[in-house]
Amino acid sequence: MSNTKSFKKNQVIFFEGEKGETMYDIVYGTVGIYSDYGKPEQKLLTKLGPESFFGEMGMIEKLPRSATAVALENTDAIEITQEKFAEYLKDRPAKAYTILQHTSKRLRDLSCDYVDACVAISEYVQAEEDGVKPSDALLERMKKINAARTKKK
Repeated sequence: MSNTKSFKKNQVIFFEGEKGETMYDIVYGTVGIYSDYGKPEQKLLTKLGPESFFGEMGMIEKLPRSATAVALENTDAIEITQEKFAEYLKDRPAKAYTILQHTSKRLRDLSCDYVDACVAISEYVQAEEDGVKPSDALLERMKKINAARTKKK
């Protein structure tokens, strides 16, 4: 069915841009998800621990990985292929709900970020149309949005 893989500290599990054919369920350890891994602009997007999933987007869609996954400490994770995904969920029905919660949270966070960015842009454009200088608070919000964008990039 699925098998448990062991990764040593600092071992790359998969690279951004690689074809995604598997996802992982962390049993033990911590995994860092990075954009631009190994480059000067490298960004740690998130850290994941036991009971967390990663790689599901690539596995489900069979598209290139959107980030690089690295074991931040010795880590064990169940490797799940697309072909074995249904069987994995059949053996662990509660995991389906966990995966949906995880995906829902990521989508909700992304939606909130999108709305915040749209509102800030609208306020900036309105200030320009009114011929007034954007407030310092608005400029700080826009800097924060840009920093988050470059962090997630």
